Order: sequence, then C-alpha cells, then structure tokens
Amino acid sequence: MFCDGQQSSIPGARFATVALDQRKGETIGWVVVRTPKPLSPEQVASLNDIINRTTGSSVILYVGSVITAETSREGYIYEPKLLPPDEQPRIPNETPQ
Repeated sequence: MFCDGQQSSIPGARFATVALDQRKGETIGWVVVRTPKPLSPEQVASLNDIINRTTGSSVILYVGSVITAETSREGYIYEPKLLPPDEQPRIPNETPQ
C-alpha cells in the first residue's frame, strides 16, 4: 500500500475508502485503510506529506485503520498485530484510565 515506496512499510495494507471535503476553506481527507496493524502517526504524517506534494495543496488528513487478517487454507498471509495496552492510541486531551 501507499505510493512513493510506502507500500512496503505495511504489507497487506489497502485503501478501503477515501473522502474529501471542504470546510472553512480547508481541504480535509478521510481515509480508511484495511491493515494488519494500525498506522502510526509518523506513517500518517508521511502519507499526508506525499498527498500535499502530489496535489500541490495542504490537506488535513485523518486515517482510520480497520484491523484485518488475510487467511488462506495454509494459514495467515497477514496476521493482525494489535498494540499492547500501554501503546494504544489515545484521543487528544483524554485522561488515561
């Protein structure tokens, strides 16, 4: 998945949906990715930079990761990898529990 060599960074990841919207003069992109592990903020930043360079504009990018496993009769092709509890993403300004 991803352009400019990003595909190899997450084997098994695929774009599921892409939506763009204009709000208050800003372009906002929502992308849903089916992937065996969540995209990190660094990977989203890299993807956002690629989109900005390619389009020549500034896009605010939000990515949703839908965790999936690809399986054949021989076993998992891409097995889901969930984050340990202490590495779970937190909503900004959310107090830890």
